[in-house]
Amino acid sequence: PESMNFKRKYIRRKKIIKEKRRTEKLRKRAKEREKIKHMLQEGNYVDKRLLKQNIKDKVALAFQKGIKLCIDCTYEPCMTPKEHNKLAQQICRAYGANRKYPRPASLHLVNYQPDGPIAKACMGKCDGFEGYCGKSLNEANSKKCRALRLPVCEFAEKHGAAKPKNPVLAINQVVDIVLRYLNNGQNWSEALSVVPERLLR
Repeated sequence: PESMNFKRKYIRRKKIIKEKRRTEKLRKRAKEREKIKHMLQEGNYVDKRLLKQNIKDKVALAFQKGIKLCIDCTYEPCMTPKEHNKLAQQICRAYGANRKYPRPASLHLVNYQPDGPIAKACMGKCDGFEGYCGKSLNEANSKKCRALRLPVCEFAEKHGAAKPKNPVLAINQVVDIVLRYLNNGQNWSEALSVVPERLLR
């Protein structure tokens, strides 16, 4: 009898969840229809297929002529599986953010192994990876590359916060800040407004 009760409760719960999902789906559809109706009235409606094509064309143009942002995957062998997953998550977020900007950048993964763990993690996803800063700087110096940092400390002090001891940002946050800078008339204050509050405490 106890197992029968459990089974009945389980079936009833599944029905409730299914009905909730159906109701939520209908609610979202109604909201989307209302949004489209409002946009049509204002003359701002853009067909989804056309919108996707515009984004595709914009990103393709950025790939050819946009500023290049490179994510270095050299240190893949030094990373743990957890760090591989976090990096993959950040790469996907950076890719998504880049597509939304009017003036996207040309994103590149360098020293990327197509059959490596980062590639597999990226395929499985589409926070965090904060290591190897010192190694990256030494590598840049040895190859005579110009290495720069974002003015996070200066921004924090300007807004009355203590200078961060270790202002480490996730890759997608760095990409977002650079994209904001490129799209807002090169205003660092506005671009750095997305810096996490934990760094400004």
